[in-house]
Amino acid sequence: MKDIATTRNNAVIAYNSAIELLHQADLDKAYFSKQEEAYSDENANKIEDLRLPSILLWLRRTRDSYALETMRLINHANRSIYYWGLLQKDDDFFSPGPLSNWQNLSQDLQSLDQRFENAMSTFAGSAKSHWPVSGRQGAVYKLSPGQIFTLQTPFKSAVTGETYYSIVITLSPGVTDKSGDLPIFSGRANIRLDLVRLWLIGATVSADQTGAKPITVVLTQLGKETMQNEYRESFDFQHDAVTIPFQFDTDGVESLSDCSEARVLNQQLLGDYYVGNGSPQNSSIAAIGPWSNWSIEVRSSENKNLDMSTLTEAYMEFGGYCSPFRVARLSHALGNRDFRE
Repeated sequence: MKDIATTRNNAVIAYNSAIELLHQADLDKAYFSKQEEAYSDENANKIEDLRLPSILLWLRRTRDSYALETMRLINHANRSIYYWGLLQKDDDFFSPGPLSNWQNLSQDLQSLDQRFENAMSTFAGSAKSHWPVSGRQGAVYKLSPGQIFTLQTPFKSAVTGETYYSIVITLSPGVTDKSGDLPIFSGRANIRLDLVRLWLIGATVSADQTGAKPITVVLTQLGKETMQNEYRESFDFQHDAVTIPFQFDTDGVESLSDCSEARVLNQQLLGDYYVGNGSPQNSSIAAIGPWSNWSIEVRSSENKNLDMSTLTEAYMEFGGYCSPFRVARLSHALGNRDFRE
């Protein structure tokens, strides 16, 4: 009987202990539940000290990285629309400032879509044209006697020691063509070049192994340029210099009329080349315009027995795409009528 009583008493004690432990566990559960609420995401966002969980720091860095990349892409897209569409620049996209939240980024994207639609409407308002047609010359600028004299002056490179001939020519809206009567690009707006040539009349070189007498000229658009839209509004841009090689056969070239496509020895790929493994896209690189400072350089190291003393005339030739000028904005000419009515 004594063993039975002892066993019962021990069972009662174990039961009471279990009840006590269960009660304590319930208290602990309630305590930790409150602690969990106290350190919820809403409250943890207000903590900026070292106690901030590392996962929150990682999430914030990821969020900021995506926000910065999105802002960069929006800025580049806006600059692209500004450069291609020749619309008035939206300075909100260019102003420095803190990282934008998702609401501001969403508004920027909506604004960007609207600017793109405006640019497309402008493009759709006039047909584009390309010049010159096959067998014809493009727009021509004739170098003056003073410019010819400068181009005949030899220089020696302080780095390589080679002799070269160089001049910088400034072209701006209103510069006349070879006749001196009309602007070089009369009637052409939003000009995008895909052809730039320099014809040197009278300069001589020795024949190569094929019997041709090629002269290589390096033309560089120095990067600061002006473009005009269909309403003769000017837009200024600054970008990296663009270097364009041109090579032609001088044999039989005695006047401008001899400067034909048949004499050209290289094909220029302005605004149509691409890099990478993807498919080529038309105009993947924005084509430059003509209104800028142009550096012309003829190097003795690239032209066999070059003689520039016999140079008599020089012509810059351009070709590309353009839109026509408009007399007035269409909405003004039509009295702001809305044809959707």
